[in-house]
Amino acid sequence: MLFRSPTPRLGGLALLITMWCIFPLAEYYKYDISVLFPFFISLIPMILVGAAEDLGFAMPPRRRLLAISFSSMIVMAFYSSWASRAGIPYVDDLLAIAPAGIALTLFITVGVTNAFNLIDGLNGLAAFTAITIATSLSIAACIIDQIDICVLSLTIIPIILGFFILNFPFGKIFLGDCGAYLLGFTLIWTAIILITSENSVSPFAIILIFFWPVADTLLAIWRRKTRGKPGYLPDRLHYQDRKSTRLNSSHLV
Repeated sequence: MLFRSPTPRLGGLALLITMWCIFPLAEYYKYDISVLFPFFISLIPMILVGAAEDLGFAMPPRRRLLAISFSSMIVMAFYSSWASRAGIPYVDDLLAIAPAGIALTLFITVGVTNAFNLIDGLNGLAAFTAITIATSLSIAACIIDQIDICVLSLTIIPIILGFFILNFPFGKIFLGDCGAYLLGFTLIWTAIILITSENSVSPFAIILIFFWPVADTLLAIWRRKTRGKPGYLPDRLHYQDRKSTRLNSSHLV
C-alpha cells in the first residue's frame, strides 16, 4: 500500500519568516529597514485569520474581509498614505477628500489581496504572478528614481522564488490562504505607495501590472452573480481550474 503524507499549506508562514530574515539585507542599499516595522505589525490580523484557515479552522468570508480591512487601516494609520488619485478628472478631486480616498483604498487592497487567493489554484501560478508584478513595480520605481521602492520590490522576488521552486511543478508545499494574502497585500501596498509618492506614475499602468488577478476576480464575481450565487462563494470555474482539468484529462486518454 502506498502512503502519501499531506502537503503542508504553511507556505505563507514560510514566506513571512523569510521576509523577516531577508529584508534586513536591504540596509546594504542604504534602505532604512525600520520603516517596514509598522507594515509587519499591520500584517498580524490578516496573517492570523489566514493561518487559522490553513490549519483547518473555518474562517467565514466576512471575517477574512474584516481582517484584511483592519490590516489596511493599520497601514494607513501608520504611514498616513492611501490611494489619493485615479488618473480620472473629477474623480481625483473626490479622492482628495480623505474619507473617499480611504474607502477606495480599502476596496482596492481587500480586492487584490483576495484576488491572489483566487488565482492560487494551480501550482506556481500565484507565485509566478507575484514575481512578475514585483519585477514590474521595481522597473517602474527605478525609472522614476524611487530607489527605496525599487529595492523593496527587488527584495521580494528572491523570497517568492524560494517558495516557487518547491511549489512548481510538483507542489511540495502550498501557499495557503495566509501566503496568498501576504503576497497580494504586500504587492498592492507597494503599488499604492509608489503611486502616492510620484505623480508621474499612471494608475492605469498599475492596473495593467495587476491585470491577471484583478481580471480573474472580476470575471469570477460576474460569473457567480449571473448564476444567482453570492460573489464570495468559491467555485472551480477559474481559468486555471479549467486548464488543469484539461491537462489531467489528457493524461487519461
